[in-house]
Amino acid sequence: AMLTYCWVVDDAQRLVGVVTMRDLVIADHATRLDAIMLRDLFTLSPTTPLADAMKSVVTMHLSLIHI
Repeated sequence: AMLTYCWVVDDAQRLVGVVTMRDLVIADHATRLDAIMLRDLFTLSPTTPLADAMKSVVTMHLSLIHI
């Protein structure tokens, strides 16, 4: 399996951001995750119809959706 993203959670285990592996690899060693994480998250529900999910993938040019 290829790891492409890391999830960032708060103390209550709520998702607060996502870090791409690329950003993690190229960031300075002293950089904090909150400085490089993506905060504007796009999510779908497990009950989202497949057609709607695929439309979102195409519209937003996504290669991966976390559900």
